[in-house]
Formats: sequence, C-alpha cells, structure tokens
Amino acid sequence: MRNINKHFNIRFSMKKQVMILLLALLIVPMLYSYQETLGIVKQNEPANLIQTCYGATSGNITRVIYPDKTFAIDTPEIMTKNGDNFNYSFLNTSQLGQYLVYGICDTQVWQYDFEVTPNGKEKPSAWIIIFFSTIFVGIICFGIIHFLKCLSYVVEFKMDLIDTATMMFTYFAMWFFYYFSKEYFGNPLVEDFLELAISIGGITHVFLAIVGFLVSYILSTLKFKQKASVTY
Repeated sequence: MRNINKHFNIRFSMKKQVMILLLALLIVPMLYSYQETLGIVKQNEPANLIQTCYGATSGNITRVIYPDKTFAIDTPEIMTKNGDNFNYSFLNTSQLGQYLVYGICDTQVWQYDFEVTPNGKEKPSAWIIIFFSTIFVGIICFGIIHFLKCLSYVVEFKMDLIDTATMMFTYFAMWFFYYFSKEYFGNPLVEDFLELAISIGGITHVFLAIVGFLVSYILSTLKFKQKASVTY
C-alpha cells in the first residue's frame, strides 16, 4: 500500500512540474510581447531606444511611428550591441506626443512607446495649470498697472525708491515665474510670451525705473538746495 501511495505521489509531483513548466512557457512570451514604455523624452533631444535581448546576436528597429501616425522609420535600422543590451539613438523628436517603437532581436519581436514633452517631464496636472495661470495673469496685470502708475511719476520727476524697488521686484518675479514655467508647466506659447515680456520689462521696469529714480532724486535735491539758498 505504501509503495502504491509513493508511486502515486511521484507521478503527481511529475505532472505538477510539467504543468508549471508549460505555464511558464506560455507566460514568458506574453511578458516579452507586452508593450512597455521607455519613459519621457525632451522635445528635440535624442531618444535612446534600448532593449535587452538575452542570448541574441543582432537587434533591429523595424518601425518607429510618430504621434501623428506617420512613419519616422519604416525600414530596419541596425541597433548597437553591448552584451545582451541593444540601443539605437533616435533623433527625430520634434513632434509632441506618444511614439511607438517596434523591433526584433533574432526571432524575438518586441515593442514599446515613449512620450515627448516640451520640458522632458510629465504633463502638468489641472491644479498646476490653474496655479500657474493665476500667477501668470496676476504678475502681468500688476506689472502693467504699476508701470502706468510709475510712468506718471517719472514724467513728473516724483519717482521714489519704493516705486523703483516695486518695479524691479515685478521684473524679477517674472524671471522667477519663467524659470518655474519651463521646469513644470512646459507650454511653449507661455514661455515665448514671457521671454518677450522679460525683454520689454528690462527696459520698462529696470532701466526706466532706475533712470526715473536718479533724475527725480537729482532734481529734488537741486530744488531743496535752491530753497535752502533762498531761505538763507
């Protein structure tokens, strides 16, 4: 009886091992064919297309598809082999959006995607867009209103140190916002507008403010001396 049970257990164990092996053979190809992502690439910078193929002797990029569904590559391109790793430097990343990459190592077919964004980072969430938009509108409105106010002071030669400091603060706040916009917002239109505003602000909020303050200070000093001499 013990021999029968022992024989039965051995056969059951062998069947179990065979089933595990067959299941592994089914799952592994599915894992290799699953579309993974390469991550995020900055616009107009090279995308290093990499793939690990154990034991493969050659690797090729067969297709790369742009976000607009046109082909960037539609003929095989040879990948550089480094051990079990293969890589290819893809240079045409001018379009924003998701790129699809297809390749083959010997007989193993693989595919994945990558995304191109203006700043090489994930697209901002809704609250970041609202936050930056609010600050952006606030800085622009405050800068224009205070400039018009100080312009009248400059014409009347009544520009004081506080007004000058406020105008320069607005200018450097715009620089600060521009930096964070490039890092986290990644909107080319906003960046272009801010670059233009910074260029103009260098004249209106820095040069004009300093000149207006110096002229106002010199004239007010001269007037004070004239009054003092007349009184004397």
